[in-house]
Amino acid sequence: MGDAEQLSEIAGNGPAVSLDVAGGQIEIRPLRARQFGSVFAALEPISEEFSALIDSVEDGIDAGLLVSLLAKGDYIIQALAAATGKPNDFIGDLEADELLQILLAVIEVNADFFTRRLVPVISRRIPNQLTGTA
Repeated sequence: MGDAEQLSEIAGNGPAVSLDVAGGQIEIRPLRARQFGSVFAALEPISEEFSALIDSVEDGIDAGLLVSLLAKGDYIIQALAAATGKPNDFIGDLEADELLQILLAVIEVNADFFTRRLVPVISRRIPNQLTGTA
C-alpha cells in the first residue's frame, strides 16, 4: 500500500465536534484525503511551530507557542479554512477566541492522526527521499 493510500485509510477516525461560533454551528470533522494538500500547504511555513504545538497537547498546550502561532494568522486561517470547508473570509472574520476554539478542535479531532499516524508515514518516507529509494 502506498503512502497516499495509507493516509486515506488512517484519516478520519476521530469523532466530530460541533462548535457555536459566529452566531451559528460549525462541525469539525476528521480530515479527509482531499483536504490534506490544502491543510499541509497552509501549515508548511509554520510546520515546526505547529508540530511543537501538537507535541504539547498531551502535556498541556504551551501558551507562548500558541500565541506565536496565532501571530502568523494568515497561515492558520488558510489551514482552518481548508480543514473546515469554510471560506477564508469566514475564518478570518471570527473573534480571536472563536478562531482558537476551532484550532484546538481541529487538533483534538485529528490528534490521533497527527501524532500517531502521520508521523510514522512521514518518517518512513523522508529517509527514502534522501537516499533516492522508494
